[in-house]
Amino acid sequence: MAKVNKFAFNKFLKLKYTHPYLLVVSNRVRTKNLSDDYGFINEVQPEGKLSLYKTDATNPNHLKIAEESPENLPELLSHTDKPLVIFVHGDNKTFRQAVVSGLDIQELYNVSVVVFAWPSRQKQIMGSRNFQNSKKNVVQSDLHFHKLFQFISEFSEKHSYVRQKIRFSLFLHSLGNMFMKQIVENKQLPTCELFDNVVLNSAAVPQKHHKQWIEQLQIQKRIYITANYQDFNLKGARIFTSAGKQLGERYEHPLAENAEYVNFTKAIGFRFPTYDTHTFFLGNIPAKSQIIRSFYHQVFRGESPNLNDQQSFSLKKDGRGYNIHFKTKQKKT
Repeated sequence: MAKVNKFAFNKFLKLKYTHPYLLVVSNRVRTKNLSDDYGFINEVQPEGKLSLYKTDATNPNHLKIAEESPENLPELLSHTDKPLVIFVHGDNKTFRQAVVSGLDIQELYNVSVVVFAWPSRQKQIMGSRNFQNSKKNVVQSDLHFHKLFQFISEFSEKHSYVRQKIRFSLFLHSLGNMFMKQIVENKQLPTCELFDNVVLNSAAVPQKHHKQWIEQLQIQKRIYITANYQDFNLKGARIFTSAGKQLGERYEHPLAENAEYVNFTKAIGFRFPTYDTHTFFLGNIPAKSQIIRSFYHQVFRGESPNLNDQQSFSLKKDGRGYNIHFKTKQKKT
């Protein structure tokens, strides 16, 4: 298990970024009014159009954004010597917030990140109404996400020498998981292996019938599904909308045979602030739990966590995956 670097945590908590830049692929409409969230509004670009940006920042309040041609993405990816992560954020994020999350992932886990920034926040509406509006935006983003996969496939083909020496992962958080479900159901999924890890994190997609579409995934070596039975955000989605029981809240049989399930309920459960029950790969939780930080460190970097390590994980008695521990369990002597 990776040791916690206290100095790295100090840098993270002070929000000092040392990576040179972050790549952002976006299908958000951008206006000329750059004073408001850099001009990005809560609308989907038409006809599958994607934009590519290089963002530079020393802290989250001062972002420098330079637009690139989207066709340059495969070439830009080829210059990294760190593990690569495609990060698909969840609901209710401005462009700036999506970028900051990507920068934080880069800094904390020492990876290169490409953020897929999609329109998920309408300032005039809040809560469940914003959630429903964001789901509509995902549906309208079908061609955009498919085109992103095309760029990734092109990178893997043209720069196979890079792909052979670095690991590559896809990390989908919360409502961002709807993109994966949709691309499977629309039969637009590539059949080649593109990623070492696909992580369905705190997934805001229906638990029911998840086995059917997840077992169709062939783009990865490994799949990890995380859940917390006390996830405040996903409970809200279930109670206040027609979304039903969400995969990231509570998964049930039948399980997907090609996935590993990691349950955070005993480690995290319900706590304040409530966002810690839903977003536990950044912020307070990895700063306090060496085991949780190590788990995310490995999956972000395309590695395979040892789920049989009894100090960090325990097999669930009902056979539904593994419980992750908050603190290391000492072996009995």
